[in-house]
Amino acid sequence: MRPTVFTCIVYGLGLAAAACSDRPPPPGISRAQAENFAKVYFGRCVGGCGGVSDEAVEHAEYWVVDAAIGVGGFPGVVRVDKKTGAVSLSGYPTLLPGELAFKAP
Repeated sequence: MRPTVFTCIVYGLGLAAAACSDRPPPPGISRAQAENFAKVYFGRCVGGCGGVSDEAVEHAEYWVVDAAIGVGGFPGVVRVDKKTGAVSLSGYPTLLPGELAFKAP
């Protein structure tokens, strides 16, 4: 049996409606995860004196966690990408979540 033009149009409209539905976006990095990533990142990459804030601030594509670097508490900003979880701080390497894990020597 050959599909009619009407059947093809109805089927196509159904696919288009399904693609444009109001589904929520896929989950990304949560505030709690961003805060945890920032703390682990700071300990691993910066170390020594200083630390990060207990609260991440949400931006469109990333989380921001304030940091105090060194004995002088120089200000810095740890950024955590909402989609990938990549963590960065100016002057330090960018790490992905898998790279934050403890690695035995």
